[in-house]
Amino acid sequence: MASQDPEMGYSQPESFEAGTVAVPNIVGLREGIRFVRGLGTDYLREKEERVCRYLNSEFANMRFVAPIIPDGGNGCLVTLMCQRKTPTQLAEELAARGFCMRAGLHCAPLAHETLKTGGDALRISPGAFSNVYEAEKLVDEISKLLRA
Repeated sequence: MASQDPEMGYSQPESFEAGTVAVPNIVGLREGIRFVRGLGTDYLREKEERVCRYLNSEFANMRFVAPIIPDGGNGCLVTLMCQRKTPTQLAEELAARGFCMRAGLHCAPLAHETLKTGGDALRISPGAFSNVYEAEKLVDEISKLLRA
């Protein structure tokens, strides 16, 4: 509960906050929570896992690509090593074609050491708005880039 400081004329703890309250951030968080609750976490998890299963299956059979799947699976995350191009080069070329993913250490150097990636891997993280159709386009584009 905020208390009034009689000498200063303002309430605490609000008086210790500098600047304007981040109303857009607060509203965005609220709407994000409503979105997830509306669809349900089970539905969203299954949707994301379906895309990941598809990608891992396709990459396991693709030349010049090696998906990294730790023992017990890896949840909804696809990690790739590539031949012919570094993961960073591949991520840059995919970005130019409209795909957004991350290459490098992913703020997890010990994980890369354990997985023996050499410090560079391509990470694909499907989310609530991802679908298998888009995953098919990604697989096709990666195949084209690694054949070139």
